[in-house]
Amino acid sequence: MLFHAIRRTIRVEEALLLVALTLLLALRVWCGASYVSVHSLTERIVVVFKPSFAVVIFVFIVAPFMKNWFKTLWASTVSNRPAPYRMVYATLGRSMTEMLRFFRGYLPFMLIVAIYDSFTSRYTMDGFNLTRVIVKNDLTYLLIKADEMMFGIQTSYLTQKYITAQLTDLMYVGYALHFIFPLILATSFYLKKREDYFRELILAVVVVSCIGYVGYLMFPSMSPLYVLSYETDLYGGHISDLVASEIARVRSEQRDCCLFPSLHVGISTVTLILAYRRDKKLFLLLAPFIVLSWASTVYLRRHFVIDIIAGWVTAWIAVYVTPRINEWWYGTKGGNIVSGSG
Repeated sequence: MLFHAIRRTIRVEEALLLVALTLLLALRVWCGASYVSVHSLTERIVVVFKPSFAVVIFVFIVAPFMKNWFKTLWASTVSNRPAPYRMVYATLGRSMTEMLRFFRGYLPFMLIVAIYDSFTSRYTMDGFNLTRVIVKNDLTYLLIKADEMMFGIQTSYLTQKYITAQLTDLMYVGYALHFIFPLILATSFYLKKREDYFRELILAVVVVSCIGYVGYLMFPSMSPLYVLSYETDLYGGHISDLVASEIARVRSEQRDCCLFPSLHVGISTVTLILAYRRDKKLFLLLAPFIVLSWASTVYLRRHFVIDIIAGWVTAWIAVYVTPRINEWWYGTKGGNIVSGSG
């Protein structure tokens, strides 16, 4: 009865992320890290998504209200009758309800960011790194060996002779877009009122992220950028400097730990697969940029190729299990989501 009540009020993607976030924060405290407050988490979410919040509020509340207000005022002027402003203000309630529904749908993306940041000292300055407490040894050497077994050389060495400022800028753009891809596809589904597709995508992204988090905990490692010696340094223009400075805030040499599997690749691959299945036009639009983001992880020396392969594998696993998780949670045959449930 309790489980039935929970799944009627909480969506499965929300439940998975809440469990993951609770376990990770509990692990941090148990392993001796400083306590991470809810305030710190929510503050980080607001910082990351603040521009989006303003846009959503404008789209769902300000713009519809102003449209209805001017429309009512014009109709009143033409008919020479008192304007029914009470009806205009009543639409605010409906607009706010729709906005909250929108935010709930996108909440998992915010929690994914919070969970990723909880692995390192993103919220505190104690230098704590959870993955290196769980597994004492750095396992980067295994990734290096795996790439050398497959290619006979580190693939990031092969890109050195192609380095240019323009190409580096392009690669940094591709690298920075990986979390934008699922947002674009999700928004397309949302605008088309395909809640089943929307929540299928959200759950698949959550599943691939949770698999990635387990990999991070079990396989602490560092990017090629910090462990390999290169003959040619990366150099770029203003775009490279801007993106690199933002990356360094999360994945500096002191905080670097989360490589295997690559969630850059895993999340974007989930997006690509579901775009191919549900929206061929958007698939064709996103595919070149997603491939660019994959290439950028090697060019920018952020991942080994084995991380990329692991990202592809986890993406396929996530897409495969997503309908089965929905079927178990919602009790619907074939994993179809009943519109409005949860």
